This record gives sequence, structure tokens and C-alpha cells, in this order.
Amino acid sequence: MMDDGSGMNVVSYDALLKMHYTDADIQVTRSTCMAYDSHETVPTGTVKLPITVGPVTVILPFFVLDKDFTYNMILGRPWIHRMHAVPYTLY
Repeated sequence: MMDDGSGMNVVSYDALLKMHYTDADIQVTRSTCMAYDSHETVPTGTVKLPITVGPVTVILPFFVLDKDFTYNMILGRPWIHRMHAVPYTLY
């Protein structure tokens, strides 16, 4: 999911494991974040993931959350800015 209101890129811990990443790939972080459910949460850590859209591949940091949520990954403003994208809600 692309969320232009999200100030960070997020990946679920379960999705990360399904992509064959391990705990060794996750770097510890001391950050906290306000989760989608309006509760402050402590991420498991951060991980850098390659994201390919069309011919462009970028490597971006993602916060890893060990929570159940509807999407495997949320691409936030860091991804939007890096791709020089302009979200337009009519499309």
C-alpha cells in the first residue's frame, strides 16, 4: 500500500520472514512510532529492502513491526520522495 500520510516505510515481521530475511538482517533501533491504530509502538528494528517499480530499483530503510496489519508493507513519504512520484488521488 502507498500511504502519502505515512512518514516512514513499514514492513510486517511476518512478510519479512516470508521474503527469506532473518533476524540477523534486522538492525536494532531505539525509535518509537505512532502505529496505524493510534498507539505508540516500538519497532522490532529496521531493514533495508530493494523496491522495484518498473525499471527503477531503490534500496530503502523500512521499520519492521511485529503486528498484524492488513498490508505486508506500507510505502510512505520516504519512498514517494525517492521515486520523485506525485500521488494523485483521482487515479
